Amino acid sequence: MEEFITINASHAPDIFGPCDAYIKKIERSLKVSIVNRDDKVVINGSDANVRHARAVLETLVALRNRGNAISEQDVDYSIAMSMEEQQQEMVKQENFDYEAFDKSVNEKVVLVDQIEALDDGFEKVYDRIRSELLLNKDKYA
Repeated sequence: MEEFITINASHAPDIFGPCDAYIKKIERSLKVSIVNRDDKVVINGSDANVRHARAVLETLVALRNRGNAISEQDVDYSIAMSMEEQQQEMVKQENFDYEAFDKSVNEKVVLVDQIEALDDGFEKVYDRIRSELLLNKDKYA
């Protein structure tokens, strides 16, 4: 399946990430191919994977359109949410594939661990600069 999504050209670098790191992560996690052509992004892969990749990209586009910077944590969270939807679809199938479900759960666990590591890293950085920020609010406002 091939699908297109329109992305504002000026937002594409933020959504694709440094050196396309965010797109590469989406491609690896959801087993799709994503190519940027002008203001259109082409997603190729199986029907279900393309739908999930599209949902992830639409989430990132919405964040960027609201003026938010896109972080790796945003990408990880969007992928994890997509995998949750994928798991719900698997459970509803007539011929439940335990192996595929287990694989999906394991992939989600890895992503959740990555999100937690990013949160821990943020907390450590914030702990180091908290007193400076609190003492000099006017300087950083």
